[in-house]
Amino acid sequence: MPNDLLSPQALRSELWDLKRIAHAGGGFHNKIYNNSEEAILYNLDKGFEWFEIDFHWIDGVLMSDGDRAATTHSTTASYYDAKDEGKAQKSEGVKTSMSIEQLAALMVSRPEIVIVPDVKDQGRNVEALRIMSEHIPDFEKRVLAQIFQPEEYAPVRELGFPVIWTLYNYKGGDSDVLRIIDDMQLVAVTMPIARAEAGLAHRVAEHGHQTLAHTINDPAQLESLQALWGVGEVYSDFVAPGISRPALL
Repeated sequence: MPNDLLSPQALRSELWDLKRIAHAGGGFHNKIYNNSEEAILYNLDKGFEWFEIDFHWIDGVLMSDGDRAATTHSTTASYYDAKDEGKAQKSEGVKTSMSIEQLAALMVSRPEIVIVPDVKDQGRNVEALRIMSEHIPDFEKRVLAQIFQPEEYAPVRELGFPVIWTLYNYKGGDSDVLRIIDDMQLVAVTMPIARAEAGLAHRVAEHGHQTLAHTINDPAQLESLQALWGVGEVYSDFVAPGISRPALL
């Protein structure tokens, strides 16, 4: 078992410099939730290097969630609901799912890519990450594992992954989060916008951890979250690193 699981006095945050994360592979042709190789390569050219990718099982095989219908992007303030998920209308079109072997080949060909898996069958998150550890070369440096519940932390760390704890499906309160992270070493804690703006990002930072928020496509909101609310970086569909407005086609 890694020593950091046993030592609350250890450095809390893993020594990763946070980068902007392309949400669900990043926006592609004005659509979100692509999770496709095409979206990754497109957004790699836009300056993203970290890519959140949704995964689920198709006929018993772990695949990227590329067959989900993409949704059309909207720049209105009401684009995200309270859970920061898209409200836009679904559009027609079939996307291409990737197997873990295909994803691994892409990552070998483009060594700058880092994947942040979002396993939708969350009861099988540890199982999915184990499969990734067996197929993705140098996964300890190329995959930032997301956990959804605290009990996933120890088995995922034992596999060798650096860990992000994302709170969107965690039912505990802020005081629970702060108590639990004192016994964790994390790359970051990810939270919805509402929790960041209620002060949780500042409090997480006081406990020695970096913070991320999702999903932000408004540059003014991004600036506010970082300048006023202590958020380190964000997940975004269209606001690539270093640009001041969404890169819509």
